[in-house]
Amino acid sequence: MIITMQWNSSTTDGHASLFLFRLMVSFASTVMILVAFFSPAVIGWSSTMSDRTSSNSILKLSSPLSITNDRHCVLGRPTTLLTKARQQVAFMTEDDNEYDLEVQLLDDEDEEEIEYSPEEARAKQSDWIRQLERLARTSSRDASAVEKAQGILDDMFETYVQTEDSTFWPTVEVYNLILEAHAYSRSENGATEAEAILSRMEDPEVEFIARPNQETYLNVMDAWAMRKSPEKVESILKRQEERHQQQNKENPSSSSLQPTVESYNKMIKAYGIAGDIEKAESLFRSLLPDDDEENKKLEANNKSWVQIMKAYASQGGTSNINMVESLFHEMTETYLMGHEEYQPGTDAYNAFIRAIGKRRGGPQKAEAILFEMMERFRKGEEAVKPNVETFRSVLAAYSDQCDKKRQIGTTAAKIDQLLQIAEGFFAVHGEDKDRVLDERLYKMGLKIIGYCNDPKKATVAKRIVGRFQKSLDSGVGIPDRLYYFVLVASAYTDGSPMEKLEAFQIALEALKALRNSQEDGLDSSSAGMFVKACRRLMLEGRKRDDIVKEVFADFCRRGIVNEFVLDEIEKTASGALQLELFGGFVEDIRVKIRKEWARNVM
Repeated sequence: MIITMQWNSSTTDGHASLFLFRLMVSFASTVMILVAFFSPAVIGWSSTMSDRTSSNSILKLSSPLSITNDRHCVLGRPTTLLTKARQQVAFMTEDDNEYDLEVQLLDDEDEEEIEYSPEEARAKQSDWIRQLERLARTSSRDASAVEKAQGILDDMFETYVQTEDSTFWPTVEVYNLILEAHAYSRSENGATEAEAILSRMEDPEVEFIARPNQETYLNVMDAWAMRKSPEKVESILKRQEERHQQQNKENPSSSSLQPTVESYNKMIKAYGIAGDIEKAESLFRSLLPDDDEENKKLEANNKSWVQIMKAYASQGGTSNINMVESLFHEMTETYLMGHEEYQPGTDAYNAFIRAIGKRRGGPQKAEAILFEMMERFRKGEEAVKPNVETFRSVLAAYSDQCDKKRQIGTTAAKIDQLLQIAEGFFAVHGEDKDRVLDERLYKMGLKIIGYCNDPKKATVAKRIVGRFQKSLDSGVGIPDRLYYFVLVASAYTDGSPMEKLEAFQIALEALKALRNSQEDGLDSSSAGMFVKACRRLMLEGRKRDDIVKEVFADFCRRGIVNEFVLDEIEKTASGALQLELFGGFVEDIRVKIRKEWARNVM
């Protein structure tokens, strides 16, 4: 007969500890059997303790970051299984017919053991790692990425415990990917949660968890840098230095945690994002080679130059843009003087493109640099191979011109051409992560097209979305936000009656796609934009009223009516239709949005 339990406790950190871990499970199981068969009165438990625990609580197996029923709680201290069991048992009383700690008695033959061949284990773990890498890359735009990453860690650890296969042990690399997901998430608490995980990894009393390495500290610094807290970044750097000193006392030959120039690059980044250019510049200059300081322990590397250029570029303004260009040329000159490590690479060119793209004539200059990089790469210069960010930097130049109302009629065709160049380039030279281009690249391109003055822009937008669909794996749908930008391009089309008719048909197709989306992607912004398309592309009359009436009823059923939708309805619907829908004119009677109409408004 076997005692089977689930518990919310800390995960294991060392393969040798698994044996002790299972002994703890067996001991806790024995305690619970005694509870089941002996009177509480004999042992002396107080019946008043029964109010301190909820019924039917189950100890659930999960990772070291899941220490309560909230699987994402990373604050607080873990308790061992034995301590947890003692706490649960102490709360039970003689009145508990159904014990608070659920104990299942199973026959030996009912137990299912999980076994994997070495090949299956490696394949499963590799798949988990790939998922974590993807989630770390997408957490800035996927609100569920952190939750999904934590779930993978829980599954990984549970499988490790069940199989005793070290292949499934969550290594420090796994924790670093979870920290990266926290760092770039949009959560205000992302950095706090990342630092809490670091504290757990540092704590010697927390067993069964990987210990931090250089990358761990860099990820936590990144988390605070992204949230404009350079003082917090500095405190994490200080913690790393203290831990290195402690480690060095125990093992003088160890330098695995000694801060490197990458740590100081994070400080430059933090100052830049926070807008403290003087401190960023001062720190950067302190890392440059100096004839009077030949024994300098740390020197700037290629990333140091990139970070200071980004710091200036992020501030905008002519003087800061000029400073980026000056830094780029200084970097090039320093490289030519013999510092080969300062050769401007792709990241440096991307920062340079971002800066000069803000000038008048920026898009043309940005394109020229892109084509130069492609040509040099084809001739063998791997260091300047364009990446997705390079193309996004060029598109950003066009976006900046659109914001300044410097659009030209051929902008839509130009953006389409750049996206086709990117698709062709990465189809031949791209890595796996580049072959399906980042959807942000398409969003940026479609957004620029939407607000340019090309009368064919709706057609161009539809064509781009169609190509993106073909690049996706079978069964993967188009991100709903792309259809919103198709609606924008349609709604803002100015042209001949035939061009407007074509744009309206494209808007109808986009609305249909959103209605049929598996994610129910039709929201208030898309709804209002479609009504705007009706107003700007259709002539007043019965046909327009019929369409507006039908879609408004649908928007009400879906609960996505907000002020934007209602405002567009007022501008588009005829007086007769407003009387039919609201019993009066929207402006006169001040229509209030019913609660059920807006129940799904975000």
